[in-house]
Amino acid sequence: MNRADLEQLREPRAYPAVSLLFPLQRHRPGNPEDRLQLRHLADRARRRLQGEFGVRESAAVVQHLEDGIASIDLRSPSDGVAVFATSTETRVLTLPFAVPERVTVDDAFETRDLARGLARSPRYRLLALGEKPTRLLESEDHSLVEIRTGGFPLFAEGARGEPLESGGYAPHSSRSEGQHERFFRQVDEALGACATSDPLPIVVAGTQRNLAYFDKITAHHESIIGRLTGNHELTPPDQLAHLAKPFIESHLAERRAAAVTELVEAIGAGCAVVGIKPVWQHAVEGRGRVLLVEDDFEYPARIVDGRLEPAGDVDPPEVLDDAVDMLIDIVLETSGDAVFVEPGALGTHGPVAMLLRY
Repeated sequence: MNRADLEQLREPRAYPAVSLLFPLQRHRPGNPEDRLQLRHLADRARRRLQGEFGVRESAAVVQHLEDGIASIDLRSPSDGVAVFATSTETRVLTLPFAVPERVTVDDAFETRDLARGLARSPRYRLLALGEKPTRLLESEDHSLVEIRTGGFPLFAEGARGEPLESGGYAPHSSRSEGQHERFFRQVDEALGACATSDPLPIVVAGTQRNLAYFDKITAHHESIIGRLTGNHELTPPDQLAHLAKPFIESHLAERRAAAVTELVEAIGAGCAVVGIKPVWQHAVEGRGRVLLVEDDFEYPARIVDGRLEPAGDVDPPEVLDDAVDMLIDIVLETSGDAVFVEPGALGTHGPVAMLLRY
């Protein structure tokens, strides 16, 4: 799951739009409890739909929901799953993070838990350079998954034994510098197409020769956070994830420290706000550039006409929302970012603050 998925899910839907979120037992693949509980949640949604619309009128939505649940592979479970259904579509997302058990029927899909999980996940891409082939992988939690869209994997001309356009069957050693550069420009353009819709930090892996060619032509220097030296054309994704881990941890630590430093400077310049109510107000106005949240902070509240009201003595408590989840969703939806920091890291400015758009 990435930001592009989240943006598509946020698009308006015709009522009723059903969202079913469920945490899976990743350490117990194939266990019967997950399947039974998913069926129980689906039955809850079916009863509500049939009670509101009748059996015939709700049949299409119910069928799409059941199709989505049936497609989930519980033999290799992720940390969570989300199933979205309307009368015309089914979307199923495996999630690299746990989500609370939830079923909603509304005129839009439920995305707040997904936004919070996405903001917490260490997301990056790994580009494994090679002529047969160059691979692109994207993180899902602490694992990597091969990307097979946008032209990837990419093979250099002649790498699979086909004749070169210039004639002959030139081996790797006889390729000209121009041929190498053309191929890696093609790689960089394909990488750029992915980065445009969902920019992420990048780890590049390859031989010293290929890294040198790629560094010479790439337009993504600012996104590259690490380089792995070696031939990784065929290295398994789990091994690449292990090798990339130090780069990711260092990048995330630097990102958190930089955000806190920038916050202190921005407060003095009037370019940041602190405290849940000011942050909420500026977020709903679309002014949130980076939301900073201490990792243990929650704020149960009631939302009335877009205004944030403290919980007080609200009864029943089920009508309360976690304002932090909603803040993350609002900021991401308005093209901002969210950074979680250690409890107490914001000091007197905590536990929530926001850098504003200039």
